[in-house]
Parts: sequence; C-alpha cells; structure tokens
Amino acid sequence: MPRVLGVMLFAAGLVAVTSGEVLAAEGLADRVLSQPAGAPPANCEAANNRIELERCAVARFRKADTELNAVFRKMTSDTNRDGKNRELLQAAQRLWLRYRDATCDWQSDNVRGGTAATLYAINCLAEVTEGQGKYLEDARGP
Repeated sequence: MPRVLGVMLFAAGLVAVTSGEVLAAEGLADRVLSQPAGAPPANCEAANNRIELERCAVARFRKADTELNAVFRKMTSDTNRDGKNRELLQAAQRLWLRYRDATCDWQSDNVRGGTAATLYAINCLAEVTEGQGKYLEDARGP
C-alpha cells in the first residue's frame, strides 16, 4: 500500500497524493486542473507557507496551460497547415504530455516522502508547460 505523503489543499478542494503515484492514473496535471481555482496571494513573491506557495504554483500552471492550449488551437486551425502536418503536431503533443508527466513525476520523486513533493511537481508542470508553450509559439512563426 502506498504511503500517503499528505493531503494537499488546492484552492477549495482536497487532493490526496501518494508516494510513487504523484502523476499516476489521471495524472497530477488533470487533478490540479480539475480543482476549483483558489485565489493565490496578492504577491506570490512574498508567499511564505506551503499553502500559499501551492496556490501560486497552481495559478502559474493554469496560466501556462491556458496559453499552451491557445497556441495549440491556433496551430491546429491554421488553414496554411495541411492535414498531415496537423496530425503530426497532434501526435507530437500527445507524446509531449506523457513526457511532461514523466518528467514531473521523476522530479517530485527526488523529494519523495517530504511535504514539498506536490509543490515540486506543480512547479515542474508549470515550468515544462511554459517551455512547451514558448516552443510552439516560436515554431508557429509569424
């Protein structure tokens, strides 16, 4: 039976995260995005406790995910791209989602058993998603 790392507060909801399963099943990204959006502190730079830090990380990840999805929709609806190119982009994005989840699972496992594992995972999701959004935006071109 997996060890419970703790019950983490994401906005108004609670999500249990277990060791070795931080991104299992539907994945942490899906769990984070499915929770009600709680307001982060007014100044995330001054956040000084785990709940505030997690709320800031969740807000950052939600923003990055929204921006990535917007770029992806623009690219897949671009009439200058042929069907084959759209299929390749969709396949690449599906693989990237698996890469993101595996990468963030690995990174959070570096602090397995600690109270910061979920925070590490959410920060990783935000960082990797921001990077993919920038990559697609650059690849999209003018």
